[in-house]
Amino acid sequence: MRGAYAGLGIPPEQGRAVLLAAAVAGSLDLLYAVVIWSWRGVPAASVMQGVASGLLGEAAFSGGAPSALFGFALHYGMMLVIAGVFVAAFARARLSRARAAAYGIAYGVAVYVVMNWVVLPISNFPDPVRRVSWADLAVHIFFVGAPIGLAAARSGTRTASSASESPIQQGEMQ
Repeated sequence: MRGAYAGLGIPPEQGRAVLLAAAVAGSLDLLYAVVIWSWRGVPAASVMQGVASGLLGEAAFSGGAPSALFGFALHYGMMLVIAGVFVAAFARARLSRARAAAYGIAYGVAVYVVMNWVVLPISNFPDPVRRVSWADLAVHIFFVGAPIGLAAARSGTRTASSASESPIQQGEMQ
């Protein structure tokens, strides 16, 4: 797997952390959205079409399965970028792995703000957010930010502060 990230200039440990973070955070976020909207009678395919509508506009809702699959791919594509930004910044800033979850939680708040007050308003999404949803914010904190922070900590990237951490703090206790 070392060669898979070489062309991108990404160390293998960071590449794996990005993939893990995107898979876990993307799945938890998607599960939340599908469950919440299903309680309101909205099928999972429509939730994915809602994601696709960010690029396709209202046409996404009449695009059937291809539109829903596009939304699914777009969702995980965005999570790859979101996770990649954090993992790269985490490694570059040489942050403590012992505090990775806290950094991830703060990042979850930032992701929520950027998605709801920057990305959605400039996208073709038909109904941008106009108020804070505490439930959605909590999801971004605990289902998006925290898993991304924890995945970054497990990436094996040695930081200046991790060299002085105990084996338990580093997660290397055998």
